[in-house]
Amino acid sequence: MVSILEQITSIIFKQFETIGKQKLWRLKKRGSKMKKILLEETKLGKSMAVSCELEGDEIGLFISTVDVSTICVFQFKEWENFIREVNKANEKFKGLFR
Repeated sequence: MVSILEQITSIIFKQFETIGKQKLWRLKKRGSKMKKILLEETKLGKSMAVSCELEGDEIGLFISTVDVSTICVFQFKEWENFIREVNKANEKFKGLFR
């Protein structure tokens, strides 16, 4: 069983890797303000959606529901840590159903 969270993090992380970490670090050093959509707005169900974009040296994760919306902004290292920790939580979640 693949959770929605696993699908989201997989899609976003693949896009992040596609851009290339070395290229991102070079852009950061130059102070570039390029904007790249990492994940178009994607519906997760009837009332939830997620999207992700890169601008300059920040990665923005947007999560919205009918009731509330939030934006989390990450520096590159924070993003890598976030993905690692979400993957750990997902492994524990999957272990509950084995």
